[in-house]
Amino acid sequence: MTNTELKELFLKEHKRDKKLTFINYGIICLGILLLAGIIGYLFIHTGTSATEALSEAFGGKENDPWYVKYIFIAVLAGSILYPFYSIWKLSKRPQQIDELMNRIESGARANSVDEYKEYKITIPLGKSSYKFCPVSYVMINLKDELKFYKLPLHNVYVPELKILLSGADINKLNQVRNELYTHTDEETAAADSNSSALKRPLSMQNSEPTPIKSVDEFKTFLNENLKDTINKIDTQRKKTRTTAMIMIPLVIIVVLAIIGYAYYSNFKAVEGGDYSGMGTMKTIVPVFALLIVGGFGYSFYMKQKYKEKAASGELTAAESINEGVFKKIIKFINPTVEYIPMGHIGLPEFIESNMFIQKNYDIRGNDQISGYHNGVPFIMCELWVSYRRNFTDEKESPDSVFAGQFFVARFNKNFTSTVYIKPKLGLKGSWTNNDINGYTQSVGDKVKLEDPEFMNMFEVYSDDQLDARYILTPSLMERIKDLAKRTKGQYYIAFHNNKITVLNNNQSSNFGIGYFESLTKDDNKLLIDFYKNISDEFTIIDDLKLNVRIWK
Repeated sequence: MTNTELKELFLKEHKRDKKLTFINYGIICLGILLLAGIIGYLFIHTGTSATEALSEAFGGKENDPWYVKYIFIAVLAGSILYPFYSIWKLSKRPQQIDELMNRIESGARANSVDEYKEYKITIPLGKSSYKFCPVSYVMINLKDELKFYKLPLHNVYVPELKILLSGADINKLNQVRNELYTHTDEETAAADSNSSALKRPLSMQNSEPTPIKSVDEFKTFLNENLKDTINKIDTQRKKTRTTAMIMIPLVIIVVLAIIGYAYYSNFKAVEGGDYSGMGTMKTIVPVFALLIVGGFGYSFYMKQKYKEKAASGELTAAESINEGVFKKIIKFINPTVEYIPMGHIGLPEFIESNMFIQKNYDIRGNDQISGYHNGVPFIMCELWVSYRRNFTDEKESPDSVFAGQFFVARFNKNFTSTVYIKPKLGLKGSWTNNDINGYTQSVGDKVKLEDPEFMNMFEVYSDDQLDARYILTPSLMERIKDLAKRTKGQYYIAFHNNKITVLNNNQSSNFGIGYFESLTKDDNKLLIDFYKNISDEFTIIDDLKLNVRIWK
C-alpha cells in the first residue's frame, strides 16, 4: 500500500462515514420532532401544570446554589449542540488526513494503532437490537508526539496500515507474500533459479540450513548480549508497578471519601427538610469540578513528559521489550526474518486458508514474523478472530472464532484438492473451547487413515481421498502427532492451494508478559519459555520437512 492509496482509502471511508452520520442525525431529528409533538399535545390537554413543572426543573429552588439551576439547561444545550460539533469535526477531518499523511511522508512511525467499530444505526427490539451500517475507525498515535488521529478506514486495510506505519521492509514482506499467495510452485522455482522480479535477495535465500539453537546456547546469548537491557527494563517495570500500587489505593480512598461525604450531606439535608436530593448536588459538583481540573492538569503534565522522552529518543516500555528483547531473540533464531510488533495477517489471508466459512470476521493481531526459514517462505503471527451477528442481544458478546498462533508456509508438494485436520477435543475440550468449530469448514468426506493413534487425536476431511493419503504420509502424520504432544497445542491444519496453514487455538499469546511478571526472575525463566514457544513455531517447517521439495 502506497501513501497515495492510503489517503484515497481514508477519504473514501470518510465520505461514507459523513453520509451515514447525516442519515443518523436525520432519523434522530425526526424522532425528536415526533416526541415534541406528543409533549405539545399533552401540554394542551393538561393546562399549565406541565409547563410549571418544567420551569421548576430548570429554575431550581431559591435556596439552591447558583450553579444547580443551570445544570439541566447545560445538559440540554450540550445534547442539542453535540450534533453540530460532530459535523464540524467531520468537516475538519480531510485536513487531519492531510496532516497525518505529511507526517508519514516525513518518516514518522506509529507507536500504536488501535481499531474499533461503531454502528451508525441501531434499532432496538426489546432485549435484542438490530445493528447495521458499521464504520471501522483506527486510532493512530505517532511515536514522536502524544497526539491521536481518529480516522475511518475499512477493517480489511488495517493490517496494511500497520505494516506501513511500522517502518518494516515492505519489499521483503511483499516478496514473501507473492510466493505464498500469488505464484505457483513452478513460478517460485523459476524465480529462485532465474533473474526475475521475484528473484530472492542473497540474504533471503537461506541456502544453508538454519538450525534451531539449544536452550543452553540461548542462555549464553542472554548473558552475553541482553543482560543489561533486561535489567534496565525490569527496573522500569518495577517502578511502574510501585507507582500503580500507590496510586490505585489512593484513588479508591478518594472516591470512597467523596461518596461517603455525599451520603452524609444528603442525610443532613433530609434532616433539615430538603427532600430534593440537592444536598448531595451541593457537595458533589464542586468536588468533581476539582477532579476534572486536576485530571486535565495531570494529562498536560504527562503530555509534556512524553514529548521530552520522545525528543531524547527514549523508548516506551512496550517498545523496549519489543525492540530491545523480542526482536533480538527472534534474530538469534533466524537473522534473516522480519519482526513487526504491530503486524498481522488480514481477512483475505485468513479466508485464503479455506479452513473457515466466509464471513466478515473482525481480525485483531500483532507480533508478525515473516521471511524464509531454510528456504521456505512463511508468515506467522498472534491472531484473535471474532464475529458479531447483526441481530443480537444487546449484552451478548461476539463469538470468539479463533485465538492463538497463525502460521502459513509453502508446502513441499503440489496438489489440487483441500485437506483439513481438526483436533478431537473430547468432553473437557468442548467445554473449554471457544466457538471455532462453529465456523470451520468440513468440505468433502471424512478420511480414515491407517494410523489409529492419529485418528484418535484428529479428524480428517478432504474432497479427494487419494490426495489426502498422498499429502498425509505416515511420516508426516507422525511429525504432526509429535508436534501436538510436544507443544500441547490445539492444532487446526489446512492444506490448500499448495500451502499449509497451521492454527494453534491455544487462546494464549507467546508475546504476552503479565503486569507483575519479571524478566529476570528464576534465571530468566520467562524469556526462556518465550524462546521455546517461538522456536516451536519455526520448527514446524523443520518437523514437517517443508524445506524438502517433493514434486508430484
